[in-house]
Amino acid sequence: MHPTPEEWRGRKVAVVGLGISNLALIRLLRRHGARVEVRDQANAEALGPRYRETMALGATLRLGPHYLEDLTSFDTVFVTPGIPKDLPQLQGLPLSTEIDLVFRYCRAPIIGITGSAGKSTTTRLVGDMCSRVFPHTYVGGNLGRPLVEEAPHIPPEGRVVLELSSFQLELLPVSPVIAGVLNFRPNHLDIHRTLENYARAKKQIYRQQKPQDWIVFNRDDPALVSWWGEGPGKEAGFSRRAPVRPGVWLLPEEDEAQAHLPRYLPGPEGPLPPVRGPLFRRSAIPLRGVHNEENVLAASALALLAGVPEEAVREAIPAFRPLPHRLEVVAEKDGILFINDSIATSPDRTLAALEAMEQPVILLAGGYDKGLSFDPLAPKILAKVKVLILMGRTADAIEMAVRRAAASSADLPVILRASNLEEGVELAVDHSRPGQVVLLSPASASFDMFPNFEARGEAFRLAVHKRLHLLQP
Repeated sequence: MHPTPEEWRGRKVAVVGLGISNLALIRLLRRHGARVEVRDQANAEALGPRYRETMALGATLRLGPHYLEDLTSFDTVFVTPGIPKDLPQLQGLPLSTEIDLVFRYCRAPIIGITGSAGKSTTTRLVGDMCSRVFPHTYVGGNLGRPLVEEAPHIPPEGRVVLELSSFQLELLPVSPVIAGVLNFRPNHLDIHRTLENYARAKKQIYRQQKPQDWIVFNRDDPALVSWWGEGPGKEAGFSRRAPVRPGVWLLPEEDEAQAHLPRYLPGPEGPLPPVRGPLFRRSAIPLRGVHNEENVLAASALALLAGVPEEAVREAIPAFRPLPHRLEVVAEKDGILFINDSIATSPDRTLAALEAMEQPVILLAGGYDKGLSFDPLAPKILAKVKVLILMGRTADAIEMAVRRAAASSADLPVILRASNLEEGVELAVDHSRPGQVVLLSPASASFDMFPNFEARGEAFRLAVHKRLHLLQP
């Protein structure tokens, strides 16, 4: 019999961290009779509406600096995804997560997507492809609304598409029936501590698959080569460099993507034949950058394996629109383009953004330090950036990396400092010229100035619109 949330009735549960996903988890647990104690280091005033809703649900709370003490008496301790799992207070505890319950209660097949970059775009696109033919399509995980409350009610014939972060994967005891790994670059080392720990967490997306399940790899990513063949499931790929069978590819000299894939899950009306031959044209992709070509190839492979007919894949691609804060054009004035790429919380994402730019760039970068090296990014800054505007805690590290990479001072862009994002936009406008791009792509997390990258992106949009309004005649 399939597990149900009724199993929590009467059980004593701790929920550590009162974020959005855990608030949904608390609602589910309380609805089904669990005794819930919530732990968070913030106080009631800082938690605001989340505190009041938790109290209304009948949970108890323990807040403040000692929130991780005395957790040994609970049947299960649910932890928020971003908390370091190696904290001494968490050792030996029966840990679980909200996403674990999504897998436990969902009867529909789950398509899971991870990677250091591109997860949200690819997840949304797979969701769009699936929703064209499967009415009960749900998109969530690290993206959008938590699905833990809906999971028990999703019918078996539906499709669930999850963006899965390393934080969500590291404690997950199961793997999706169809999984995708888009790329692998150093990230989140402030939480995972080592690159090996980060890789181990990512690999959970396929390590627990069954032999009939499928994993789709980026065959062009050298960091993923050693991952091939590690999992128990079947493997497919996507590539911009060479044909991959089974897989989907789009060669640089060609305009048409090709597919050579079996089908794993049935289509809306039953089993589908394998896919062989042309799939879509490069000109149909509405997104900037070669990294987005990779995202579209990955999404296509995942959707085809999930039972989406080729025609639905073709229709979804040109209809897709960029997500906010991902190479999003927020304004254009006097021949100057303003692009918000606040999602770039690591150097490799900014590298991809610069590669997508055809015009000279005024780059706004810097923010919270996740312990990543900026040396791989520095040569691309020297090649593409005319003015580099730095802010936040990583400003010094970025500038030093750029100076190390320069053969002489003549190779350096103009380097400026801003005390905040609004001042950075002012400097960018003052130093920009027609035919250039003002690009916010920080190569750093936002937490030194903003609660998340979305808030940073909105602040950029507001600052740009405010400044352009002042320039109106």
